[in-house]
Amino acid sequence: MLWRRTAEGYPSALRGWRNSNPEPTPIRLAVGNVERTIAVAAHEAAKVDTNMPFHIDGDDIIVDLDTHTVRFSDKTYAPPTAAMAGSDGKLRAPMDGRVVAIKVAAGDSVTRGQTLIVLEAMKIQHQLKAALDATVESVAVQEGQQVANRTVLVTMAADAAAH
Repeated sequence: MLWRRTAEGYPSALRGWRNSNPEPTPIRLAVGNVERTIAVAAHEAAKVDTNMPFHIDGDDIIVDLDTHTVRFSDKTYAPPTAAMAGSDGKLRAPMDGRVVAIKVAAGDSVTRGQTLIVLEAMKIQHQLKAALDATVESVAVQEGQQVANRTVLVTMAADAAAH
């Protein structure tokens, strides 16, 4: 149902189209702390019974099955929780580039998803974001500086309140 809702935004000839091959689209769903990835092919999505009572609320779908109501959260594009939990607190350059903006300073509190550094590579500006709620310990670069791939740009300490 989530796949169909997204597909409705495209012309029917393009629904389910992929540029590499006709592989099913992976969708990662969660109920509470349990996550599963399912593969949805366009021809399978067309067979879904939409008479089942459901409601789409942003990235969630709420399904009523007789006396049981379940809220599925679409985590398809969310970062893996294990990667966030295992963060070492260091923001590294994902590629060679030039630092065009530094949005934080040592001592600042940051939230997961907040832009810390803007890096320009191949004339494209990339916003590099915090992977966790943290306090900035140090900023190791300056605006205008050229950096190599994997260079540590910002070091953070996880906020104790976030755990």
